[in-house]
Amino acid sequence: MKKFLVICFTAFSFCAYSQQKVVMDSIYNAQDVDIKPEFKDGTINFYKFVGKNFRTPEEDKAQGKVVLDFIVESDGAISDIKVTDGVGYGAGEEAVRVMKLSPPWIPAMKNGKPVRCRFKMPITIQHGD
Repeated sequence: MKKFLVICFTAFSFCAYSQQKVVMDSIYNAQDVDIKPEFKDGTINFYKFVGKNFRTPEEDKAQGKVVLDFIVESDGAISDIKVTDGVGYGAGEEAVRVMKLSPPWIPAMKNGKPVRCRFKMPITIQHGD
């Protein structure tokens, strides 16, 4: 009987551990976290970073807004970058390229712990005269 109880307890422990791991690997939406992810130097500096690294297409026709959807990992790394809305002329691809250059972000927080979070970021493309 003791062996049976030990086996049951061990099996239960493994099940509980694996369930906890699934929760830690969950991807939260930005509205479901306590603190949203943020570029380490703030939003204004994020846009400066984009402006410095974004190469406009030679046709110079791409103007408007590109919306990127990406995951900020629990360590601040950026992954799964996708364009959800764009203006064409290669602007979306360029925005993805620039996002891949981004330094780590401050991750989202849920219950005091860093978590993976899906985040959307609009980038406005304008050309100076």
